[in-house]
Amino acid sequence: MTIHRMRCGVFAVFFLGLSSILSAQAPKIDVALNFSRLGPRVFYAQAPSLNGWQASMNVQRGHFLGIEGDLSHYGMGANASTPKTTMLMVGPRLTVSPIGLSGLHLYVHGLVGGEHSHSDDNKISGGTMTVAFGAGGDVRVLPFLSLRLAADWLAAPTSVPTNATHRRSSIGVVVRF
Repeated sequence: MTIHRMRCGVFAVFFLGLSSILSAQAPKIDVALNFSRLGPRVFYAQAPSLNGWQASMNVQRGHFLGIEGDLSHYGMGANASTPKTTMLMVGPRLTVSPIGLSGLHLYVHGLVGGEHSHSDDNKISGGTMTVAFGAGGDVRVLPFLSLRLAADWLAAPTSVPTNATHRRSSIGVVVRF
């Protein structure tokens, strides 16, 4: 499967899910921007832990189920030999607010998409399928603003190194609409 077909498939699933959510009722939307860190050797055997950013959007219909899109980039500002990785993933997210704690939102998600890693010296991967399973929590600070802490297990099943750590952690801010 080429990276172009994979991207088209990810966008098609995301927009079909988004349109079905929007047609049913007014959705709940949250947009997050996070500092994120990949564990060492997630996609490339010689790569150290990489810092970067992660942006996500969740469109939720009803009380629990939503569709999440996730875009992230790692290795910014690193030297030429350090790999840089970009990921785009989409998938379902289940969100709950514990009774009595209206300012707390807990979620789990499963995402699938693609990843591209490269360094200035050479191309590491031409585009690989990526999967992520994780959880997180948002704590309300202001009526439309929350702080988020999240962790994911992630991998590229077709090109994962044998000594990969499979972890991603992030912290950031969430705006709710």
